Amino acid sequence: MNNKGKLTFTGIIVIALIFYGAYIAVQLITTAITEKEIAKRVKEKIGIERGYSFTNSKAEEFIHEILSKEKGIIYNKSNENAIFVKIDKETTTILYYFEYSTEINYLFYKKRRKIKVEDTMASYR
Repeated sequence: MNNKGKLTFTGIIVIALIFYGAYIAVQLITTAITEKEIAKRVKEKIGIERGYSFTNSKAEEFIHEILSKEKGIIYNKSNENAIFVKIDKETTTILYYFEYSTEINYLFYKKRRKIKVEDTMASYR
C-alpha cells in the first residue's frame, strides 16, 4: 500500500499469497487430523472387539468399514496388500497394517498422499 491508502498491484499479490498460504495450511492440518482420527478409530474398534472369537477376517472387515465410511479417502478394495492383520497366538499380539490415499485440493491442483498405518496391540487369546 502506498501513503495515500490505495492498494497497489504488488499489495494485491501479497495479500492473495497470504490467503492462499493460509488455505493450504488449513488443508494440510485437516488432512493430518483425519489421518490420526482414522488410525485412532481402527485401534479403538479392534481393541473393543478383540477376544477369543476375534479373527483376521473380522479385523479386515472393521478396517474396510471405517475406510469406506470416510469422505475423501481413496481406498483400493481389490489390492490384497492394502489391509493385513495377523493374530499371533504365541506372543498374544495383534499386528495390523493398512494403507489408503487421500486427495488434497490446493485450488489450482490436486495432490494425492499415500498413508500407511501399522500398529500392534495385545490380544486376549
